[in-house]
Amino acid sequence: MIINSKTKIVGILGYPVEHSLSPAIFNYVFEKLNLNWCYLPFPFPSTHKISYFLECFKELNFVGLNVTMPYKEVVVPFLDEVSAFARIAEAVNVIHLQDGALIGYNTDGRGFIDSLKEVGVRAEGKTVMVLGAGGAARAVVLSLAMEGAKRIVLANRTRERGEKLAAVLRSRFPKVEALVVDLSAEAKPYLAEADILVNATPVGMDGISKPLDEEVLTALPASSLVYDMIYSPLETPLLKWAKDTGRKSLNGLPMLLLQAQGSFQVWEGSEIELKLLREAAEAALKGI
Repeated sequence: MIINSKTKIVGILGYPVEHSLSPAIFNYVFEKLNLNWCYLPFPFPSTHKISYFLECFKELNFVGLNVTMPYKEVVVPFLDEVSAFARIAEAVNVIHLQDGALIGYNTDGRGFIDSLKEVGVRAEGKTVMVLGAGGAARAVVLSLAMEGAKRIVLANRTRERGEKLAAVLRSRFPKVEALVVDLSAEAKPYLAEADILVNATPVGMDGISKPLDEEVLTALPASSLVYDMIYSPLETPLLKWAKDTGRKSLNGLPMLLLQAQGSFQVWEGSEIELKLLREAAEAALKGI
């Protein structure tokens, strides 16, 4: 890949971003498609200076950004425009610099729902427990409601944050039962009725921790799906537990690829084939 004055620059904003496969995936795709694009990591540790970062990004006239933790919610007030879904979710994972304006989108929810459908699982009529209430969780929860989930149980370390998200659900989707529980043994009886368990927290990225104690996890029905939005490592302790106990499981890689597809569509208006994105992911994982 040759970088020149015509190269279109995109990247990922977050902290940390060392674990992200996105630079390797996108740059592989750009090379295969012979596109003069480059995808860079932007590890930015100062959340209180995010407006400064975005202003610099705008002045450099780059094309766009993916946004990951801890910035999905932080960037929203500093954007010029925000899509309808991202406004409801109060979280952005894609930014497009268009005609001098920073426009925020959220493809997390669509990527999550489509990844479920890829394995033959639909949210309609289901009871889902979601661990976490951050930016990614908000998009997932709203998309589950839009897809007709019957009950959504929010388990979060900070109950107040969970209640805030539940209030949004109740106001916009009154037919969906929204409950909030602590991320503890209190979750057990609700977990016993869950069709899908979603981990939308970063717990497990260390390869050691689980977001819930095993004693609580055992309440999850054997027929339920365990979905961990983490993709690095591919098999988190939660997913290993699911595999060892005979439960269906899904990691966050399919969602990442669907998000990548959605991101490029926002930036360029065209679609990258999922087959090529999967090929890119396999190449990236071999390089780890």
